[in-house]
Amino acid sequence: MLRLQWRRIRSRYPWLQIVQTWRFWLLVVFTVTLLTYAIISFKRRPFTYLQQEIKEAWLGDIEFDFQTGLYFHKQGKNVYLRGSMPDSQELGGHPSHCAIYNLSKYLCASWYPKVKLEVENIVEEHAKCQVLTWTPLFENYKPHTCFSLSDFTWYGGSLLHQQIWPLNKADIPLQLYRTYDLESYKGETNVFGNILDWFWISSAGIAVIVDNSLPVHVSINQSGDKLMCFHSKSEQKPVLKYTICKAANIRKIHRYVIKKYVHLPLKLPKHNYFMYPMWSTNPLFRNSLNQGNLLKYGQEINNNGFESCLIDINDNSLALFKSDPFDKSKFPNSQQSLMILRGDYKMETFLPVSPFVPVVENTDKTRLVQDLVDKPVVIPFEGQEANIVNLLDDKVTDWYIDKLQELKKEFGINGFHLIGGVSDYYNFSNNVFNSVDIEKFSRRFASSISEKMDLTVFSTFASKSQKGALFIQLPGQLSSWGNAGGLKSLIPSVLTLGVLGYPFVIPNTIGGMGTLKVINESYTERIKPDRELYIRWMGIAAYMPCMMFSYPPWLYDAEVVTIAKQFTKQHKEIVAPLVIKAAREFEHIGTPVIQPLWWTDPQDATSLTVDDEYLIGDTLLVAPIVSEGKTQRDIYIPQGKWKDMMNDVEVEAGTWIRDYHIPLDKVATFMKVKS
Repeated sequence: MLRLQWRRIRSRYPWLQIVQTWRFWLLVVFTVTLLTYAIISFKRRPFTYLQQEIKEAWLGDIEFDFQTGLYFHKQGKNVYLRGSMPDSQELGGHPSHCAIYNLSKYLCASWYPKVKLEVENIVEEHAKCQVLTWTPLFENYKPHTCFSLSDFTWYGGSLLHQQIWPLNKADIPLQLYRTYDLESYKGETNVFGNILDWFWISSAGIAVIVDNSLPVHVSINQSGDKLMCFHSKSEQKPVLKYTICKAANIRKIHRYVIKKYVHLPLKLPKHNYFMYPMWSTNPLFRNSLNQGNLLKYGQEINNNGFESCLIDINDNSLALFKSDPFDKSKFPNSQQSLMILRGDYKMETFLPVSPFVPVVENTDKTRLVQDLVDKPVVIPFEGQEANIVNLLDDKVTDWYIDKLQELKKEFGINGFHLIGGVSDYYNFSNNVFNSVDIEKFSRRFASSISEKMDLTVFSTFASKSQKGALFIQLPGQLSSWGNAGGLKSLIPSVLTLGVLGYPFVIPNTIGGMGTLKVINESYTERIKPDRELYIRWMGIAAYMPCMMFSYPPWLYDAEVVTIAKQFTKQHKEIVAPLVIKAAREFEHIGTPVIQPLWWTDPQDATSLTVDDEYLIGDTLLVAPIVSEGKTQRDIYIPQGKWKDMMNDVEVEAGTWIRDYHIPLDKVATFMKVKS
């Protein structure tokens, strides 16, 4: 029966006769043997491959020398970045492959059981990047890496207690990378400041961007070691992740980083903020502000013939978050007072606001930051105990914004001055927030108000908050000529903020926060700034995006009032149009409004280190006096054709003008001549 069935099948499919030949079965045996060998070889190869030690490797433009613990960003024979990592001796030998090595895409090196390094290569239109991730394995290893500052100049990162430009000249000891309140900082060592971001750029066209979702410690030229170092010291997740990018020059790498990692604002501030001077009640009144002296201040501004766009009622006692921030004993008719300022004196009104609420029994605790046992966290603020609104919760943030909208409507507020966003306020001992949570909280505080409310926001702190088009006011410190919040810090600070994507800068109140006068052993009094310092500060502010007075010119003499009116006129007629034009360019591609000299020619080595000159847009070169008792200075003229506005002559580019005379009531400026 079976044979009959088989014959029928063969007759229908004649080609099946080959199955009965010995050649067919020989082919089957050969094929099975070949497949078995291939499968065994395929399984065995990765095992032996992954056991191989790596002494050196390339990925993209980075060469790794695992024996010495060095790596280099190279293109041809040119080295653009020198980095260091733990060497083979520290990690107990050379690493081995932990994945298939692809020369153009991916490298994985493992120092089992300590740490694993993964490198991913990314090629984009305007830059080539490598993403490096150090992940501890079983041992409690803390990854770290350093980059040499010796070969090129570096910029970015954050404001500093002692502001330095470029960063190569700084000395910043290893510390947790977070915002510090520079206004209250009393230490001698340099620390990171109120505004920070997680990228640094160099004159080689290199950018280092650190992952801000993980805590990191940073040092820059610590004790003169000429290194910028990053350490992961977290006990929970000590991962260190950073990206190295390369473009043709420093200007192009800046544009790439801004486009890739920074959210630019969707709208710009009103033009009148750039045209007319701002006025602030702090430090003039500090904590003595009341309804009487507020209205008198507004009247004096008006009577002395000064224009104004706004008044910042900057008293921290008003910053506690409540339905009526005004103390009735000091402001019996607060709404009427604000109406007078807006109506009679044409001043927009700004109030301080914080995420802190008074400690009261009927507060909804679900809206507050709570400790590990679900009790609201209590902190000291302006001599009172306060709770913290939990802005990390979306629903609470919406409630907070709704309450601010009610406050804005009731009092006719035009803008807010943010208080309480730096990490110092949140360093409680109960481990509620880690450093990453604090920076998220700070970002949420700044961005939620600036983006969700149709008003202008001032802030002395920021952390990745460029999208909100904040007005950044430099932290107020005692009046001085130095780099620690003094006159010499203004230009480096504004240049740094421009690199980080914050172009709308208020260079503190003119003259600074005043000086301390010792009355007796137990009492000191804060008095107005030195006259010369005040005028030189006013000259710089006139050629910045915004001017803000607190100590008014009429506290000095008639000549100072005349000089002040001269500078405010120059600010309105010369500077404001240039700032508004440059702001539009910033809105589209992130170009700084206040530019460093190297922006005109990234290859000009001299311009890379000039820290007391700057450009407004690419049109006006500004070179003020920043040293006490001086009326002369050397001025470097960058590439391009420039006209000396004080002497009405053209000057040669790429040269120094020695001993240029600048009287007390003048600022040296040079206008670019169009070809």
